Amino acid sequence: AAHLDGFAPLPVLVLHGELDAMIPVEIQRGFVGKLRERFVAAGSAGDQVAFRVFPETGAPSEHAGFGRHSNEAKAIQTAFLARALGVEPVPAVPENMLSRIE
Repeated sequence: AAHLDGFAPLPVLVLHGELDAMIPVEIQRGFVGKLRERFVAAGSAGDQVAFRVFPETGAPSEHAGFGRHSNEAKAIQTAFLARALGVEPVPAVPENMLSRIE
């Protein structure tokens, strides 16, 4: 976890595929957990780190992109950034997109 010492608490969104052949999702879950711990220890809210795992995407090696979930991934990114910046998301982004991230 020492490598996380340089991470300043700022909004981070991690999108990952459950079946990623290059970076197992459990490794990513561990990283996100440690990052949240680090942010909380630095006095930041743990919700600054958001994590969303997609089931099988159809992307090459389940790693490069989000395949059939691409539109949802883009909508989640937009909703997350809008929340982080304190602005209203554009009308095309359904309000429930924020409920789809951990």
